[in-house]
Amino acid sequence: MLRKLRHLDLIGYWSLGLGVFVKLSIYSLRKTLYDGQAKAINCQTTAGEITILNNHRPLISIVKNGVIKIIDEKDKEHFVKAISGFLEVKPENEARFIVEE
Repeated sequence: MLRKLRHLDLIGYWSLGLGVFVKLSIYSLRKTLYDGQAKAINCQTTAGEITILNNHRPLISIVKNGVIKIIDEKDKEHFVKAISGFLEVKPENEARFIVEE
């Protein structure tokens, strides 16, 4: 089960003026599931649950069955179901998922 992101912690972080959004793209074999800016991305990987914020270290990981939770630049929550897939986080504040839905 996903643990909820601590929204108040994120609000405190963004109020410091440190907020740079992550460019997020989530693709399935059939379509684009999400393409936009994100303040935070939370998902299950084979290494455990992770949350991606701006300036995250580069990473390539396998995504496990679960929900990818996205908080966009307007603090709206989005949820994308993933059966499995891959995640790549690039050093330029960019994250890409290729998932099976």
